[in-house]
Amino acid sequence: MKQFSIGVILYMFAGITWWGVLLYKQNQSFYELRLVQQAPLSPEYEEIVKERKRQAAMIVGEGVVLGLSLIAGIWIIYRSGVKQIQAANNQNNFLLSVSHELKSPIASIKLALQTLQRRKLSQKDREEVTANAVKDADRLEGLVQNILLSAGVDNDKFEILLEPVPINHVLNKVVEKINDQHKRSRISMHIDETSNISIDADQLAIELAMTNII
Repeated sequence: MKQFSIGVILYMFAGITWWGVLLYKQNQSFYELRLVQQAPLSPEYEEIVKERKRQAAMIVGEGVVLGLSLIAGIWIIYRSGVKQIQAANNQNNFLLSVSHELKSPIASIKLALQTLQRRKLSQKDREEVTANAVKDADRLEGLVQNILLSAGVDNDKFEILLEPVPINHVLNKVVEKINDQHKRSRISMHIDETSNISIDADQLAIELAMTNII
């Protein structure tokens, strides 16, 4: 496809150059015939010479403008194509990443349900399995919210819902969620509980921002 596009562009340039040369030669031949019919150094002869130069300059100028316009158009189309390809690649990478992230909590929830269904567990073990399943369900819900948020941003349909958001609560929630997802790396956080800071913001957006920062 790339070689075909290059071939078409080269053909267009060659065609424009060829027709430009032919037009220039025909213009020169036309004025040479007119000059033969005039006496040298006569006013008519000098006027024809000046007119021939003007026509030649006009042909060359129009050819240059047309060539530059063609180059600019090709460059714009090329850049647009590159951006579309990059957007498609980013979308594919995003879908692959999301698909991978979705499999983990779904498999964990399925395993928890199968464990509860097939085994007789003690009350303590049952509560632990149920709690882990709830956490994975929350994680799955967060992933779905991220997908919906991404789709809304891409389509310019994302709406910010302002509400009082307690920062301490959101931070604790985010850190707890990250620690649950990454067992090997523990994050510890110390917050002055007396400083109950609350701001008007979109809680989902704040959670996503804090998760990305951490």
